Amino acid sequence: SEEAVERLRLIKNFQSIGCSLAELKVALQDCDTNMSTTLQIIDWIRGKKKEIESKKEEYDHMLDTLNKMLEYKTLLIDDPQKAQEMQRTWYASSSN
Repeated sequence: SEEAVERLRLIKNFQSIGCSLAELKVALQDCDTNMSTTLQIIDWIRGKKKEIESKKEEYDHMLDTLNKMLEYKTLLIDDPQKAQEMQRTWYASSSN
């Protein structure tokens, strides 16, 4: 039915933003009972957005570290002296 298709779309949207099963359950119950006000939904969206932005910062930091590690390991093969310089610079900046 059209209602079932709409519900599946809603579930897919919640999955795409990384909602847990518990969050999905609450959201579906709220949709079914119209318990949440628009302001409550806006607050929830803002909170979820902050959560995702925080995770993004963590992932960006991890990617930066992996890129440095890859560059260092590649330099070890191509230019060991430059690799040592990079390592000293990296350690000096991480100790600050």
